[in-house]
Amino acid sequence: IGPQKNNILKLVSDYNEGLDLRGYSNNMNVNVGDTVVINDVNNNLMYYDIISGEHMNLKIVDQTIHINFDTDYVGTDSIILKRKEVYDYSSILYYQGPSQKLISNGNIDDEIELLFDINGMNISFLVVDNSGVKSNNQYNFEGIDYEIYNEDGELIEVVSSNETGKVFVEGVAYGNYCIRQISTNEAYELNESDKCFEFNKNTGVVYLEVIPILSEFEILKFYGSDYDLVREEGAVFGIYNLDGSLYDKIKTNRNGIAKITLPYGEYLVSQISGKKGCHMVDDFIVDVKKDEESIKYTLV
Repeated sequence: IGPQKNNILKLVSDYNEGLDLRGYSNNMNVNVGDTVVINDVNNNLMYYDIISGEHMNLKIVDQTIHINFDTDYVGTDSIILKRKEVYDYSSILYYQGPSQKLISNGNIDDEIELLFDINGMNISFLVVDNSGVKSNNQYNFEGIDYEIYNEDGELIEVVSSNETGKVFVEGVAYGNYCIRQISTNEAYELNESDKCFEFNKNTGVVYLEVIPILSEFEILKFYGSDYDLVREEGAVFGIYNLDGSLYDKIKTNRNGIAKITLPYGEYLVSQISGKKGCHMVDDFIVDVKKDEESIKYTLV
């Protein structure tokens, strides 16, 4: 009975050997959206029932456990590997005298818990001005503040934009969120429309639109005497930031009118050219402020 005995002993040995898991470390740190692959090199996974945690998706392929953490949860979760019960009844063995007891009844009590610390991911926001009006570089996005809410309406973070418009929220679980602007700086209106979005592994940068303070600046240019004024066509004006840099140029049309939309700030207006022999106006300051939809100058 030697070969039969050896086969039985090997089965018993394999059953008692347990698992040798590769790809897992104690209290393993993972990020939301990660996939972890754990392999049993002893090939004994078949002897275990695998009980998944609430915040992960499992797939078993041969001796490999594939775990996906696409979840709206941040915290600790676990997998239980429990030795299968081979017998659901009690075994009875009859023997006499010095005879050896060759059979043992019952199941091996073997349970392994794999713990995972699930960390959130970062959401990147970028503040943008989609008005189409060129920036004067007098002001930036610094000082614009936002609140972030989850889908249950709970406030999870208050964040501020830096001067380039970048905003970051760290350690966030997948799910649905809304971001609300709560304060602004002097160059922008408060955007009262919430930005709602779904955060998942495919989410890129979330853009936050701001509303710039704008005014339409208009020049009406004449030449001639007080009793014989003529609208001047072709007069060119330079609009400068107060640091001397040119913001833009405007030119009067046949009706003597030149227009431009200006963002919040102060400007120096200087006539560059005009009709030959006509008076060139002196430089003047234009101050674009809140609640001024238009600024008009009549020049002679």
